[in-house]
Amino acid sequence: MSGCVFGTVTFDVAGDGDRSTLTLVHAMMGVLDDEVIGMYRGGWETLLAGALKAFVEHGTEAWSAA
Repeated sequence: MSGCVFGTVTFDVAGDGDRSTLTLVHAMMGVLDDEVIGMYRGGWETLLAGALKAFVEHGTEAWSAA
């Protein structure tokens, strides 16, 4: 990543009966090329659709702080 980048991340959780929806907004300012944007998208996909989904649905931890 070249140059200075500033960003904020916001999560919104909405529930409807037995179903919940998690919405992520990642707003950024700075020098962002397609490679950097792809890196962030891939990272969020790994964390949310992979690790968080596995934890919520099956209790499977992707990593440990220990």
